[in-house]
Amino acid sequence: MGVTALKTALRKSFGIKRWPSRKFAPLRRVLRYYDAVGPAEDAAWLRELEQQMMLNPNIPLRVKGQTRRERGYAQLYRGAGAAADA
Repeated sequence: MGVTALKTALRKSFGIKRWPSRKFAPLRRVLRYYDAVGPAEDAAWLRELEQQMMLNPNIPLRVKGQTRRERGYAQLYRGAGAAADA
């Protein structure tokens, strides 16, 4: 069985609308950043969001989560001063 057929079967069986790897990759990248230098409360919140997404990959990312992820990206890719500018 090929990857495409496997994903199609899993989508039908478990009701997954979109394959969640696109959500997990950036979330984990920002989580690694917060683990290294970010606030511990943000890292804990992102871990909880990751666990919720594993249980239900169809959940939308909340606005609060998007703000934290955006702040993490700004700090990760543009330096710590960029988050204050945003």
